[in-house]
Amino acid sequence: SSISNSNGNGNSRTAGTAPSSLRMGLQDFLSNLFDVAGQTFPEPCVMGEESIMKPKAHGTSETPVQENLRWSVDRKVADRICNFNRHYAEYRG
Repeated sequence: SSISNSNGNGNSRTAGTAPSSLRMGLQDFLSNLFDVAGQTFPEPCVMGEESIMKPKAHGTSETPVQENLRWSVDRKVADRICNFNRHYAEYRG
């Protein structure tokens, strides 16, 4: 059986479930833990909402990495780092 609680505004929820506003990703959790939410940095750094990294047509971008990259950069690796990477750019070593 579940316990239902009222939150005072006419809405109720089942015990053991968190309102959607409390469900945070690890990045949001760590940002709040270390109090960096809302922190600003000098230009050219621009802070964006977590939603800018939501899935798009090609990872976190609408298009793949451009062709003919400088310095013989492997396009497949560049594409993985730029469009399919959320936490680490490259493998160790």
